[in-house]
Amino acid sequence: MPKYEVYLCTMSKNFGHYVSAFCDTSQRKIFLRGNLSKKSIVQSLAHEMVHAKLWRIRNETHGKLFLKELRRIRKLGAPLSPYDVDIAEGYEPPALNKRNLKSAIRDALYEERLPKRAIPKYLEREFSEPIQIIGQRYDIRKMVEEI
Repeated sequence: MPKYEVYLCTMSKNFGHYVSAFCDTSQRKIFLRGNLSKKSIVQSLAHEMVHAKLWRIRNETHGKLFLKELRRIRKLGAPLSPYDVDIAEGYEPPALNKRNLKSAIRDALYEERLPKRAIPKYLEREFSEPIQIIGQRYDIRKMVEEI
């Protein structure tokens, strides 16, 4: 795996409401939100390191390879967030269909109060599919505007 620089950010303007960290694979940098607990920072780093590893293999986001890798590192004792533990222990995402997609967009906008720009990342996590795959099947912008 190539080396990545890790940044603990005190300014959170680059983070969506729902995001505690992100991996910029083009620059080989991992950004972690600085206002998290130490435990959450370590958990987020583990999650982003999986992204860093898999991106160079297959542009993987939260799909099947990602889940497989989460399960592998969970068995090795990696500190995963409760969300990632649920996934690693067999959580099944909802079926990707128009009804569930609209429901997830409503949740993102009105329950999570996310800005529109954060919705693609939210949908990736919700459905465990890359946004490109979701976008091939559904016009997400149009759905967001309709809601």
